[in-house]
Amino acid sequence: MSERSGVPHADATSRLSRRGLLSGLAAGSALATLPASEAVAAPARHHKPNHRPHHVRVPHDQALHALRRLGYGPSPADLKAVRATGPSKWLNQQLQPGVDRCAAQLELIFPLLTQGPRAAELEFDGDAWAAVEAYEWATLLRTMYTSRPVEARLTEVWLDHFNVSTAAPKPFLPWTRFEYDYRVVRPRASGPFAELLKAVLVSPAMLGYLDQWLSTKELPGENLARESLELHTVGVGHFNEHDVKQYAKLLTGLTVDVQTLQFEYDPSRHHTGHLEILGFKTSNRSRHGLATVHHFAEYLAHHPRTAQNVARRLLVHYVEDHPSRHLVDRVARHYLKHGTDIGETLKFIVEQDEFFASRGRKARRPSEWFAAAVRGLGWTLAARPSVRHLSHVSSWKPYLGQLRAAGHAPGEWLAPNGYPQVNAAWTNSNTMLHTWGLLATTVDPTQRGPFVKSAGPAAAAWSPGATIDEIIKRAAFQITGQEFDKAHRHAIAALIKRHPSDVAGASWRTGAAAAHELIHFAICASEYMEVR
Repeated sequence: MSERSGVPHADATSRLSRRGLLSGLAAGSALATLPASEAVAAPARHHKPNHRPHHVRVPHDQALHALRRLGYGPSPADLKAVRATGPSKWLNQQLQPGVDRCAAQLELIFPLLTQGPRAAELEFDGDAWAAVEAYEWATLLRTMYTSRPVEARLTEVWLDHFNVSTAAPKPFLPWTRFEYDYRVVRPRASGPFAELLKAVLVSPAMLGYLDQWLSTKELPGENLARESLELHTVGVGHFNEHDVKQYAKLLTGLTVDVQTLQFEYDPSRHHTGHLEILGFKTSNRSRHGLATVHHFAEYLAHHPRTAQNVARRLLVHYVEDHPSRHLVDRVARHYLKHGTDIGETLKFIVEQDEFFASRGRKARRPSEWFAAAVRGLGWTLAARPSVRHLSHVSSWKPYLGQLRAAGHAPGEWLAPNGYPQVNAAWTNSNTMLHTWGLLATTVDPTQRGPFVKSAGPAAAAWSPGATIDEIIKRAAFQITGQEFDKAHRHAIAALIKRHPSDVAGASWRTGAAAAHELIHFAICASEYMEVR
């Protein structure tokens, strides 16, 4: 695998039949009965366009499309809210300052979200792996229970764009990574890109990850300068080695206090003297060069090539893998017109015809499948776990294990380019098999994890005298927000060993494995899980 390509080494075009794989999963899984339980209130290379497979029935409901693309899929309450206001008004509301209703509960469960790096290290007695798993669960649960899914998804976009890996064998990691997410990226995810870039450049997590904390005027480190130009701003082909070396000199002085793990500016390390980078000129006379770093970050954020790079990043994530040059240009102009404001740029993207015309052209990544399944099923959080012992709780382990096997555990991508955004990285057979394994674990009642599981959607779809086909139709709609066509409903009926015209009795509703299996195959169905 090429580090820069970001595409796992697999034949991305060898896509298996979804129904065939579903049948294999059915044959290979011993699906236990799902006991009923009361719900508990939850707190630039050019490629050919990626055409959606002919067998995927794309939803035509704009509210459903908006929730899938802008957030993590619909819950019944989300769908009702967006249909009541319309996608644009809902997006405007989401981008206004507000409190995420799940934040307080998550911060109680996972104190490391609000702790400084040293406090988090103390909380976990220096057990970095336990801390990483707690952070990963906090991230996943946020996507599942957030009342601000637009903010959560934008945060994910920028954590990939400005990647710092929790798994990298670097100083200060993973302890500075948690603060990086919750104090650096998340609060700035929908604001001006210029402010986000400035904050990233002085974050202890990034300074440690790219070895900038070791850089001196005698030996300037070039890692941060190079990645800042290549990945974060102007992009490949729009700078040269002279720019990298000059930028590296400008960044000298940025370091980390090894006692507190907080940012520190050390004037004694800063190179002074005239610098010129991408047309930006500075005398750089002062040893206190932090203000000049901020000025150059503003310059970079407003650079036309950065505008193109940011526009393409957003369009590939929210619209399609290969947006037209015309669309990229329009979005880039809007980004510059609105002072690099990310929220305004996202609103502009949603207003374009291409946004709603792109239904079915983006594949869900594994953690997105997981979040969408839990949101659709309406499962609630169980009692507060002990985060110090989270990695030792057996019922939690299979979830992260499957996500790692699928290649999408939060924050673990090692290279600076972040998790890939394109479909080819996530639609190969190996990734999809592991993801379906994750979904099987998700609905398995013996693997509780952090959830209070119930057969609610399937049980709610049951009614006296209803046929199996009618129950599947209603249950699938409650879980996914859309109707399944007859062929898929009949395929699910066959997988749960029922004929579509069979009439369900009370015993099927309360005691059989069919309800569990129905949920399993509904969330694995291609219409629901393949695309967003």
